[in-house]
Amino acid sequence: MATLGTPKDPTPLTALALDGSSNPLNALSELYILQDAAGRWASDSGIDLGGDDVCPSDMLDIIGGTGIGGFYAILFARSELTVDQAIQAHRILEERLFRSEIWLQKQQNDCLDTLNVILDDIFAELDIDVPLDSPFEDVNPSTKCVACVLNAVSAETCRLLRNYRPRGRQSPPCSIRQVLQATFADCEHLPPVKIQHEYFISAVSGYANPVHVLMKELGNAFPKRSSVACVASIGTGRLSPQPLTNVTDSASLARLLQSSELVANEFASQCHALGPFFFRLSVASQTQRERQRSWMVWLKQ
Repeated sequence: MATLGTPKDPTPLTALALDGSSNPLNALSELYILQDAAGRWASDSGIDLGGDDVCPSDMLDIIGGTGIGGFYAILFARSELTVDQAIQAHRILEERLFRSEIWLQKQQNDCLDTLNVILDDIFAELDIDVPLDSPFEDVNPSTKCVACVLNAVSAETCRLLRNYRPRGRQSPPCSIRQVLQATFADCEHLPPVKIQHEYFISAVSGYANPVHVLMKELGNAFPKRSSVACVASIGTGRLSPQPLTNVTDSASLARLLQSSELVANEFASQCHALGPFFFRLSVASQTQRERQRSWMVWLKQ
């Protein structure tokens, strides 16, 4: 007797969650961790890059991020940047925005205008083929992407801006530029971003580690694929100690980092019974190399 329904795709999924940070300068470590891990993946897989860098969209099914992590996720999935190009983009942001007087003085409108100019510069200097003002949603993306944001009015539930059309609730139509702006809109340096009839802000304050959100989205993003090969969560951190003189900022940063690690630990404990497919990577980890090696092994399966 014939069975009704669409056959499931047995290919297991690979997913990456990129943390956000209250200080985007701290997030460069995410890219270096990913660069090292991706290079090992290519080497272990026998892939000759010919001197080129790895493009995460070649090795992942879906990437999700919050704040600066969402910025990276968008560049990787929608613009198909390599990790090296993302590092170049971060350097441009760091030199021209994050260390500028208008950023330090929190001049929101000037920061927004400058961000728009810098985004144009990044897409031009890195020779990105996808126009910055083209729709964020792609007809058939090779790698799916979710950027975590909050509604500026309620700021309670995490909202997802997607580069694909999932089952159920749709994301508001928006451009790549608007999504990139929304990931940075912290209401301190940048104002909320209007998309359709709503205003959105960064979700760093409540969803610095988006791994839970990303895992819940897998069913909507891949209704025909139910098995998971691996989920990697990369955290932000400092490449070298930098003192913070402002006690409030220091306490806020400590809470944020603690929250991200708690989410990772909680998720890891929940996944333990299902098998060792979850990997938390961060500069704070003492077993960084071992976890990267394990992650690469699972990616190859």
